[in-house]
Amino acid sequence: MFESSRTYMFHMDRILVPMAKGYRSRRVLDIAFSLSEVYHSEITALTVKDESRELTWSDKVHLVTNAYEEGKERNIKVIPRVRTYRTIKEGIVQEANSHNYDAMLVAVHKRSPLSASVFGGIGDYILKNSRIPSAIMSIKDSVFPYKKIMVPLSEQVNTRTAVSFALHLKKATNSRIVFVDLRKYDRKVTHGFNMFFENLGQITALYGEGIDVTRSGTSTSIREEVNLISSRISPDAVILGVTKTKNSVRLNSNIKSIIKDGMSDQILVKK
Repeated sequence: MFESSRTYMFHMDRILVPMAKGYRSRRVLDIAFSLSEVYHSEITALTVKDESRELTWSDKVHLVTNAYEEGKERNIKVIPRVRTYRTIKEGIVQEANSHNYDAMLVAVHKRSPLSASVFGGIGDYILKNSRIPSAIMSIKDSVFPYKKIMVPLSEQVNTRTAVSFALHLKKATNSRIVFVDLRKYDRKVTHGFNMFFENLGQITALYGEGIDVTRSGTSTSIREEVNLISSRISPDAVILGVTKTKNSVRLNSNIKSIIKDGMSDQILVKK
């Protein structure tokens, strides 16, 4: 049954949220709060100071203490955590890897299509070096709570863990979710998301109404399909997935283009 499938599990008992100034960091905290209100997650709000710099960072400290106060008002357990490390990106990864967190949610800047980087120096480093499931979020100024989430289903651009995260987020935000069946592009099929399609009834019972499946059209590539369907349904967030294998994470050209071309929030879940 889908509910007991280990391949679709995304645990959220303890969530790490690195924080910085700006609306992107605030968006990720809002997502963590929404998940916690449904799944009773404990949130650690983290800020890291680069020890090589002597700039004032009281504003960043206020972010995590304010997160604690807001969590207290909403009956959500938030642990404010402040640490100093050689660099911010190393400090985040060190914190993630050295404590018993189930997952990390982190905000990054949207990158230019011409940039070699997908998520910027900090985001790319976290993606490659964190040892826990992580949702790297390229945040736009879209609506929140989300009203519509889009999930492309192809083994080239998604994973079962990311599908699970998408369903949890759908339930937490009471949003509609649209799964786009792009399996025709998968030449080497390992699982084909078969359990998902075989258990749609149970999935709806678990996560609520508003779960739709759109079949592939006549386009010639995943990138083209995602862009066309995204322009038609205007999702607030698109969720993709990738698996870390042999201590490395490889993002294929489809994932890179979807993230960089997208006009909505782009969330990449790394198992």
